[in-house]
Amino acid sequence: MGIGCAFLLFRLPLFLSWNESVTMWTTLMKLDLTSVCLALFLGLIFMVLFEILRINSNRDQIPPGPRPLPFIGILPHLAKKPMEFIRTVSQYGEISTLYIGRKPTIVLNTIQVTKEALVQEAFSGRPSMPLIEWITNGLGIIMVTFGHSWRQQRRFALHTLRNFGLGKKSVEDRVIEESRYLIAEMLKAEGKPMNPQHAIQNAVSNIICSIVFGDRFDYDNKRFSYLLKILNENFMLVGSPVGQIFNLAPFIKHFPGPHQKVMRNATELLGFIQDEVKEHKETLDPDSPRDFIDAYLLEIEKQKSNKDSTFHEENMVMSTADLFLAGTDTTSTTIRWGLIFLIQNPDVQERCHEEIVRVLGYDRLPSMDDRDKLPYTYATVHEIQRCANIVPLGVIHETIRPTKLQGYDIPQGTMIMSNLDAILSNKKHWKHPKAFNPENFLDENGNFCKPESFIAFSLGPRVCLGETLARTELFLYITSLLQRIHFSWPPEPQSIDMDGIMGIVRYPQTYNVVCRSRDTKDYCDAYLLEMEKQKSNEDSTFNEENMTMSTLDLFLAGTDTTANTIRWGLIFLIQNPDVQEQCHKEIVRVLGYDRLPSMDDRDKLPYTYATVHEIQRCANIVPLGVTHETTQPVKLRGYDIPKGTMVMTNLAAIFSDKKHWKHPDAFNPGNFLDENGNFCKPESFIAFSLGPRVCLGETLARTELFLYITSLLQRIQFSWPPEPQSIDMDTIMGVFHFPQSFNIVCCSRDTKE
Repeated sequence: MGIGCAFLLFRLPLFLSWNESVTMWTTLMKLDLTSVCLALFLGLIFMVLFEILRINSNRDQIPPGPRPLPFIGILPHLAKKPMEFIRTVSQYGEISTLYIGRKPTIVLNTIQVTKEALVQEAFSGRPSMPLIEWITNGLGIIMVTFGHSWRQQRRFALHTLRNFGLGKKSVEDRVIEESRYLIAEMLKAEGKPMNPQHAIQNAVSNIICSIVFGDRFDYDNKRFSYLLKILNENFMLVGSPVGQIFNLAPFIKHFPGPHQKVMRNATELLGFIQDEVKEHKETLDPDSPRDFIDAYLLEIEKQKSNKDSTFHEENMVMSTADLFLAGTDTTSTTIRWGLIFLIQNPDVQERCHEEIVRVLGYDRLPSMDDRDKLPYTYATVHEIQRCANIVPLGVIHETIRPTKLQGYDIPQGTMIMSNLDAILSNKKHWKHPKAFNPENFLDENGNFCKPESFIAFSLGPRVCLGETLARTELFLYITSLLQRIHFSWPPEPQSIDMDGIMGIVRYPQTYNVVCRSRDTKDYCDAYLLEMEKQKSNEDSTFNEENMTMSTLDLFLAGTDTTANTIRWGLIFLIQNPDVQEQCHKEIVRVLGYDRLPSMDDRDKLPYTYATVHEIQRCANIVPLGVTHETTQPVKLRGYDIPKGTMVMTNLAAIFSDKKHWKHPDAFNPGNFLDENGNFCKPESFIAFSLGPRVCLGETLARTELFLYITSLLQRIQFSWPPEPQSIDMDTIMGVFHFPQSFNIVCCSRDTKE
């Protein structure tokens, strides 16, 4: 009885006439509630078993992949921890299968198979996605299925964008000009925590707005700020579980829920564009089109007599929306990820800044012609794109006809994804696949070099329409920001989940940064400007007396500590002539005698770099650290520490702890080398302290120590004079641990011996 009812409930309505169906349902309604529930339960079991049988029957015909759940496939994994799941997909081979709902999707996991597939027209479709269809009615450019309309709209968009400056100096000039506004906006909160999202998004959006609408929008324009806000909401919602559930069960559009917010936001965005279209119609000059909308209106008029034309007002609105949305979100999201990577890697940020200022100074903003002169900065921009990886599975494709790939028969209508997460971190193609390191885009001579695995803008007929604009914006905005602003984290700790948040693209979490202007001649200039700026602030501590003492602090700290470390270094090097000779040979082998070292040479001079660190460890110029004091009562290892307690760090003990150093009581650069002879810094090396009071001049000190010591060892041999000297290695304690006065003999090595 139960199985029969189940079959009637779930299968027969497909085959019966309307009258027969009504009669059947009338009969079923007369059954008691228990029978109906049992029928439903058994029917559900039957459907699940049927679905499992369907999936298993296809397994031999498709590439391997994770086992899907009936009806919903792998969607729970994507909803819970998407990036963790995506990282496991490549384990199934070059090609794998994911079930998105009930439908198998082919995932391309290597650059070779991705190139093989995406350059073919057969892989150039877009799947019909119910949520996108609901919003766009199948119109526009980006998510339109492959066919006549897509060809017409894409060709027209490319032609028109080029006419209005894409890839030309005119758009480049707009980006350069907008970068001035962006720098000024970010420095409005100089020295204070600020969320960079709106400023970056507004700056990026203004470029596509100037091409599409013929105008830019000020950063304090409330209506435009609101549009950017709801744009963000929609990008998040469409790619979230809300969007996935809608695509599985599109009938829910008739019911209330968060998906209705997607439609409301989309209606507001489209309304904004329709208002722009109306205004353009009223002011259109056929002889002088101002922007994309003007050009489209003229094309509609031109194509009036063409029956095959897809140019009409609805398509114009959706195509404009596609350009506006795509030209705003992807680039701004990449730059936001870039700020995180640059703050997490201050050495990269400083090296970029130094290169930019060396080439451009502070007065001239960058242009695209400067890329070859700024190889490290250009490499950093590409490395930001690689690590940001904002579309980890690429923009989805669909086969437009049956085809073959790697021996598999791929039916028409199969969804295709490119596993950019695997491609952009493949050990075979990247020198540093798991780390943020611009060296991934530099050759052995320090010149920019783009690996073939870098396909951030996709390939083939569906290659990103705005690639040229995105490349221009990324290079000019990031370079301008690094030229003029120093970025750091605010004092309050922030927890940044580097997996980000999955929407249509992979977003970073909301975060704050501290921006400080670099556009001054020196510290005193900057301080005087800050005093002027803070005049009306009653809580300001910026005054002439504080400026004098702060300047004195920097002068003293920036002179004595590094100088004394180098003096100790000469003692250790003369006492260990084998170390001195090994350093010299390594330096000459890499640099010769003619070229002085740079900070770029550290990785090529591991023994010398280790020696510099070993000098710091053994010199240990502040044996008990710089004294701290507790600012409030605190507990430490079970002890109650009152407020106002002085705290010292026993660096003498830490730097000679047998548990952490291979040669704790000897001068031996091996303490900073791994078993392969590569530089390796133990966690116990805290010469510059830790936490909020970490040494302010750490970067300068590291630079001076490496470059001075390496330059001296390259050109000079150091030894004791014939007269004996007694060197007390415990020496003199002042503010620092000073060596005694001593004499040395210097002999030039600056010959080709």
